[in-house]
Amino acid sequence: VKGWDKTKLANIYLRNEPIDNNCCNSYFKITESQILRSILKRKQIGEVTKQMVFVELKKKRQASTLKSFKDFLIGLRPASILFFREILWKLFSISHKEKLDSYLEGFNPQVIYVLCPSLIYGHRMLHYIHQKTGAKVVIFHGDDNFTYKNYWPLHFLYQAHLRFWIRKSINVSNVNYAATQQ
Repeated sequence: VKGWDKTKLANIYLRNEPIDNNCCNSYFKITESQILRSILKRKQIGEVTKQMVFVELKKKRQASTLKSFKDFLIGLRPASILFFREILWKLFSISHKEKLDSYLEGFNPQVIYVLCPSLIYGHRMLHYIHQKTGAKVVIFHGDDNFTYKNYWPLHFLYQAHLRFWIRKSINVSNVNYAATQQ
Protein backbone atom coordinates (compact mmCIF):
# COMPACT_ATOMS: atom_id res chain seq x y z
CA VAL A 1 0.00 0.00 0.00
CA LYS A 2 1.78 3.08 -1.25
CA GLY A 3 1.90 6.16 0.90
CA TRP A 4 0.89 4.46 4.15
CA ASP A 5 3.10 3.54 7.07
CA LYS A 6 2.76 -0.26 7.32
CA THR A 7 3.31 -0.14 11.08
CA LYS A 8 0.02 1.76 11.42
CA LEU A 9 -1.99 -0.77 9.42
CA ALA A 10 -3.32 -4.15 10.55
CA ASN A 11 -5.17 -6.95 8.79
CA ILE A 12 -7.82 -9.24 10.28
CA TYR A 13 -7.46 -12.26 7.99
CA LEU A 14 -10.41 -14.67 7.88
CA ARG A 15 -9.13 -17.43 5.61
CA ASN A 16 -7.43 -20.79 5.91
CA GLU A 17 -5.04 -20.00 3.07
CA PRO A 18 -1.63 -18.45 3.73
CA ILE A 19 -1.68 -14.66 3.87
CA ASP A 20 -0.79 -13.45 0.41
CA ASN A 21 -0.70 -9.70 0.78
CA ASN A 22 1.94 -7.40 2.15
CA CYS A 23 -0.23 -4.44 3.09
CA CYS A 24 0.96 -4.24 6.69
CA ASN A 25 3.22 -5.67 9.39
CA SER A 26 0.50 -6.86 11.76
CA TYR A 27 -1.94 -9.67 10.94
CA PHE A 28 -4.52 -11.40 13.11
CA LYS A 29 -5.67 -14.62 11.50
CA ILE A 30 -8.84 -16.59 12.29
CA THR A 31 -9.54 -19.82 10.43
CA GLU A 32 -12.39 -22.29 10.24
CA SER A 33 -10.13 -25.02 11.60
CA GLN A 34 -9.43 -22.87 14.68
CA ILE A 35 -13.16 -22.44 15.20
CA LEU A 36 -13.70 -26.21 15.01
CA ARG A 37 -10.85 -26.83 17.46
CA SER A 38 -12.28 -24.26 19.85
CA ILE A 39 -15.59 -26.12 19.87
CA LEU A 40 -13.98 -29.50 20.47
CA LYS A 41 -11.16 -28.48 22.80
CA ARG A 42 -12.34 -25.12 24.14
CA LYS A 43 -9.24 -23.42 22.72
CA GLN A 44 -8.88 -19.71 22.11
CA ILE A 45 -9.44 -18.58 18.53
CA GLY A 46 -7.08 -16.53 16.39
CA GLU A 47 -3.39 -15.79 16.25
CA VAL A 48 -1.08 -12.92 15.51
CA THR A 49 0.93 -13.97 12.48
CA LYS A 50 3.07 -12.69 9.63
CA GLN A 51 2.49 -12.89 5.90
CA MET A 52 4.47 -15.31 3.83
CA VAL A 53 7.12 -14.21 1.38
CA PHE A 54 5.54 -14.01 -2.08
CA VAL A 55 8.13 -16.27 -3.72
CA GLU A 56 7.50 -19.06 -1.19
CA LEU A 57 3.76 -18.63 -1.60
CA LYS A 58 3.93 -18.89 -5.40
CA LYS A 59 6.02 -22.06 -5.19
CA LYS A 60 3.52 -23.64 -2.79
CA ARG A 61 0.62 -22.69 -5.02
CA GLN A 62 2.26 -24.12 -8.12
CA ALA A 63 3.08 -27.37 -6.32
CA SER A 64 -0.50 -27.92 -5.23
CA THR A 65 -2.56 -30.13 -7.52
CA LEU A 66 -5.40 -29.88 -5.07
CA LYS A 67 -5.71 -26.17 -5.69
CA SER A 68 -7.39 -26.44 -9.09
CA PHE A 69 -9.99 -28.84 -7.68
CA LYS A 70 -10.58 -26.54 -4.72
CA ASP A 71 -10.95 -23.55 -7.05
CA PHE A 72 -13.49 -25.51 -9.06
CA LEU A 73 -15.55 -26.20 -5.91
CA ILE A 74 -15.28 -22.58 -4.78
CA GLY A 75 -16.53 -21.50 -8.20
CA LEU A 76 -19.62 -23.64 -7.76
CA ARG A 77 -20.22 -22.47 -4.19
CA PRO A 78 -23.20 -24.66 -3.44
CA ALA A 79 -25.54 -22.86 -1.08
CA SER A 80 -25.48 -25.74 1.39
CA ILE A 81 -21.72 -25.27 1.83
CA LEU A 82 -22.18 -21.52 2.25
CA PHE A 83 -24.81 -22.06 4.95
CA PHE A 84 -22.59 -24.61 6.73
CA ARG A 85 -19.74 -22.12 6.65
CA GLU A 86 -21.99 -19.39 8.07
CA ILE A 87 -23.11 -21.69 10.88
CA LEU A 88 -19.47 -22.40 11.70
CA TRP A 89 -18.64 -18.69 11.84
CA LYS A 90 -21.80 -18.04 13.86
CA LEU A 91 -20.37 -20.44 16.44
CA PHE A 92 -17.31 -18.18 16.53
CA SER A 93 -19.55 -15.24 17.32
CA ILE A 94 -20.71 -16.96 20.51
CA SER A 95 -17.39 -18.52 21.49
CA HIS A 96 -14.02 -17.30 22.77
CA LYS A 97 -13.00 -13.92 21.36
CA GLU A 98 -10.49 -12.93 24.01
CA LYS A 99 -7.50 -13.05 21.64
CA LEU A 100 -9.26 -10.91 19.04
CA ASP A 101 -10.41 -8.44 21.70
CA SER A 102 -6.87 -8.19 23.05
CA TYR A 103 -5.48 -7.64 19.55
CA LEU A 104 -8.03 -4.90 18.86
CA GLU A 105 -7.34 -3.18 22.19
CA GLY A 106 -3.59 -3.29 21.54
CA PHE A 107 -3.83 -1.97 17.99
CA ASN A 108 -6.75 0.41 18.65
CA PRO A 109 -7.76 1.13 15.03
CA GLN A 110 -9.13 4.52 14.09
CA VAL A 111 -10.45 3.37 10.71
CA ILE A 112 -11.74 0.01 9.51
CA TYR A 113 -11.32 -0.39 5.75
CA VAL A 114 -13.08 -3.37 4.22
CA LEU A 115 -13.59 -4.70 0.73
CA CYS A 116 -17.26 -5.61 0.90
CA PRO A 117 -17.26 -9.35 1.55
CA SER A 118 -19.47 -11.70 -0.44
CA LEU A 119 -19.81 -13.90 2.64
CA ILE A 120 -22.06 -13.03 5.56
CA TYR A 121 -19.50 -13.85 8.25
CA GLY A 122 -17.24 -11.10 6.88
CA HIS A 123 -20.01 -8.58 7.53
CA ARG A 124 -20.60 -9.99 11.01
CA MET A 125 -16.89 -9.59 11.75
CA LEU A 126 -16.97 -5.99 10.49
CA HIS A 127 -19.87 -5.20 12.83
CA TYR A 128 -18.18 -6.88 15.78
CA ILE A 129 -14.93 -4.94 15.25
CA HIS A 130 -16.85 -1.69 14.72
CA GLN A 131 -18.86 -2.25 17.90
CA LYS A 132 -15.74 -3.15 19.89
CA THR A 133 -13.54 -0.27 18.68
CA GLY A 134 -15.90 2.50 17.63
CA ALA A 135 -13.60 3.10 14.65
CA LYS A 136 -14.86 4.77 11.49
CA VAL A 137 -15.81 2.38 8.68
CA VAL A 138 -14.81 2.72 5.02
CA ILE A 139 -16.33 0.20 2.61
CA PHE A 140 -15.41 -0.45 -1.00
CA HIS A 141 -17.57 -2.73 -3.11
CA GLY A 142 -18.67 -3.46 -6.63
CA ASP A 143 -22.27 -3.45 -7.72
CA ASP A 144 -22.01 -7.20 -8.34
CA ASN A 145 -21.92 -7.78 -4.57
CA PHE A 146 -25.56 -6.79 -4.41
CA THR A 147 -26.97 -8.55 -7.48
CA TYR A 148 -28.68 -11.92 -7.51
CA LYS A 149 -26.54 -14.40 -9.40
CA ASN A 150 -28.47 -17.60 -8.88
CA TYR A 151 -32.17 -18.26 -8.48
CA TRP A 152 -32.08 -21.74 -7.01
CA PRO A 153 -34.17 -21.52 -3.80
CA LEU A 154 -31.40 -22.18 -1.25
CA HIS A 155 -28.90 -19.97 -3.04
CA PHE A 156 -31.52 -17.24 -3.50
CA LEU A 157 -32.20 -17.35 0.24
CA TYR A 158 -28.46 -17.00 0.96
CA GLN A 159 -28.15 -14.06 -1.44
CA ALA A 160 -31.16 -12.33 0.13
CA HIS A 161 -29.58 -12.70 3.58
CA LEU A 162 -26.26 -11.43 2.22
CA ARG A 163 -28.01 -8.36 0.79
CA PHE A 164 -29.46 -7.70 4.25
CA TRP A 165 -25.93 -7.71 5.72
CA ILE A 166 -24.53 -5.55 2.91
CA ARG A 167 -27.20 -2.91 3.60
CA LYS A 168 -26.44 -3.15 7.32
CA SER A 169 -22.70 -2.66 6.65
CA ILE A 170 -23.37 0.31 4.37
CA ASN A 171 -25.51 1.86 7.11
CA VAL A 172 -22.64 1.79 9.64
CA SER A 173 -20.07 3.04 7.15
CA ASN A 174 -18.77 6.58 7.31
CA VAL A 175 -17.56 6.37 3.70
CA ASN A 176 -18.96 4.05 1.04
CA TYR A 177 -17.18 3.58 -2.29
CA ALA A 178 -18.92 1.62 -5.03
CA ALA A 179 -17.58 0.61 -8.40
CA THR A 180 -20.05 0.22 -11.22
CA GLN A 181 -19.98 0.19 -15.00
CA GLN A 182 -22.13 3.34 -15.15
